[in-house]
Amino acid sequence: MVTDYLDVVKKPMDLKTLMNKLKQRVYDTPEEAREDFNLIVTNCKTYNEEGSEIYECAQEMAEFLKPRLDAIFQERKSSRRH
Repeated sequence: MVTDYLDVVKKPMDLKTLMNKLKQRVYDTPEEAREDFNLIVTNCKTYNEEGSEIYECAQEMAEFLKPRLDAIFQERKSSRRH
């Protein structure tokens, strides 16, 4: 970890932690998983300079995954109602 990361990012989250929480069924709702995903993107964009490769990767990841996650969560929500 970068030495000043925790000075800048107050609530760290990473993909490995998110995946472990999914595997361990820590999340009670899909929204909780989505919040952690959004936190990863926000933290990345907060810590890294706008226009940097890492910042842009975070933005692209969010743009790519958000509609897919929304569709998965909506599908699961619909299937629970039936």
